[in-house]
Amino acid sequence: MNFLPPSGFLEGQTPAMDRLDAARSSLIRFVASLGDEARRKAAAAIAYRMATSWWQDSTGNAPAFRLRKPNFNGPLLPLPQHVRESAESIGIVGAALPCAEANELIGSIYAACLPSAHRGATGVFYTPRAIVSRLLDGIQVAGVDWATARIIDPACGSGAFLVQCAERMIASRAKAPSNEAGADIRARLTGWEIDPTAAWLSQVSIDLVLYRATRLPEASRQSVLIVDSLKKADIEPSYDCVVGNPPYGRVRLDGRDRQRFARSLYGHANLYGVFTDLALRIANERGVIGYVSPASFLAGEYFKNLRGVIRSEARVVHIDFVSARKGVFDTVLQETVLSIYKKSDRSRRVSVSDLRFKSGTECAVTKVGDLELAGKPGAPWIIPRTGDGVRLVESMGRMKARLIDWGYAVSTGPLVWNRHKEQICSEERQGCYPLIWAECVRPDGTFAPPSKRRGHQPFFCPAPGESRWLLTHRQCVLLQRTTAKEQDRRLVATLLPADLLARAGAVVVENHLNMVRPLVDKPAISPEVVAAFLNSSAADRAFRCLSGSVAVSAYELEALPLPPARKLARFAGLVLRGDSAAALDAELARLYGEGAEGELVAEDVDATANRRAAAADLPSGDTKAELLYARARG
Repeated sequence: MNFLPPSGFLEGQTPAMDRLDAARSSLIRFVASLGDEARRKAAAAIAYRMATSWWQDSTGNAPAFRLRKPNFNGPLLPLPQHVRESAESIGIVGAALPCAEANELIGSIYAACLPSAHRGATGVFYTPRAIVSRLLDGIQVAGVDWATARIIDPACGSGAFLVQCAERMIASRAKAPSNEAGADIRARLTGWEIDPTAAWLSQVSIDLVLYRATRLPEASRQSVLIVDSLKKADIEPSYDCVVGNPPYGRVRLDGRDRQRFARSLYGHANLYGVFTDLALRIANERGVIGYVSPASFLAGEYFKNLRGVIRSEARVVHIDFVSARKGVFDTVLQETVLSIYKKSDRSRRVSVSDLRFKSGTECAVTKVGDLELAGKPGAPWIIPRTGDGVRLVESMGRMKARLIDWGYAVSTGPLVWNRHKEQICSEERQGCYPLIWAECVRPDGTFAPPSKRRGHQPFFCPAPGESRWLLTHRQCVLLQRTTAKEQDRRLVATLLPADLLARAGAVVVENHLNMVRPLVDKPAISPEVVAAFLNSSAADRAFRCLSGSVAVSAYELEALPLPPARKLARFAGLVLRGDSAAALDAELARLYGEGAEGELVAEDVDATANRRAAAADLPSGDTKAELLYARARG
């Protein structure tokens, strides 16, 4: 992990920067030589040395300004002298910086010293100051009054949000007596944190913010509590604002906790989803919530209940999309959003912006637009990422057709190859079938036959009883399951060749591909036209407004708003005639309302609602889809 010092920090002072970088490198080299348990203890000891030095140099080590005692788990690990000196030198540098910069410097180094497995499991990723500042600006616009609001960060880490909140609260009380302002801020600002070291760093940071503003001794009241927020029993909806960057990652909840958060769960639980549910519970009836989180909750199936809870209890006020997937949060590679919700506000309008992270203190903000969040509460939130997508999203909001209405369902390729390695072979023989790997779907949308030259063996021999669920006998559209937003196209599809099926009788599709499969012999739209549609620029733009992760999931594909089948006759004719990609895109842009003569299309809403409701008593899986399609077609 490269060290990125705070923006403006020791600008132009190359020797000082070199010394700081050398001190940090010394600490990282030391902890890298330790086992995970020892490394966690060393990280706590290093944090203590950094913060103690920061405090002493900031206060002049005056007796009246005593450092708050830590409440770590067990005694501090003894450190070698050169490690102590490196940690202390970083604290001295922090004393010369504004508190928010010093907190970022010390907190980020503490996080870097922790074992990577621990960081991943507990979601320890430091939030850059520019992101914190942008989110706090947003909650202020949403109605948070720094002079009166009760504010909490329920997963405060080392205090990145609490420090900037304290600074804004102080500025709002500039005319109040120092002792009154200090006591008031301590009473209104709260942090919860499960890591005792991070909680102590957060508390020390708040103490120093107040010390610098008031020159008052440290008060006995703890603003930051060491607590497992998700197990805290005595929660009440008493906060005007809940803000922070909650931990990410799957979590296995025990039976009691799963029941407690059942309203927002579907399938496995993710920490940031559960923390969002918690925020809705502890915000008061007019409270504002501002969170940094992955974009996956906007559309993923696992978060459909959470989306429903959010929209049933609050208005989605604003969403910032952080453009870059890397270089913002250390070691994190995913699309990130800043989301602001306000309770007791039922407007469906949401403001959307694009956020380009430039440095520790600066973000470039581009307004995307204001739009209505359409659809049922738990449905994927269709939101434009750029300004030219607003009209497209408005059009998509009026489209009621989905793949099921065209006569298709989506499933993942059934073969998990590394569970069947012995059955994969290089030569065709009796009982073997062509094995379709992800690389068979080329970036240009053409099909590449399985080949040994590509590093994967081209045939698979099903064991007795496996043919029923492994073999694909019918022509379908193959689609890459994983693509990144930086790629030219998120949707990369091709038609499974009919001649390959005719020759082999069936194929086996590996699970890094999606299969868009016809449910009947003659679906409303032919597979050739479906493949051409998915490979179009218009479909790609539409999907980008819905997808929040690198996964091209079956759930999101089946939720993608589509023109009704009856409107696609002209497009189908262009496909069968072999017209250019530009001609196909122009026709779809018209159907999606993007062209000069955009046609905003919609189905009979009542008929569609009745068809959806009719699915409630049907069996699951393909049988359900087939029956639903049959009912839809009359």
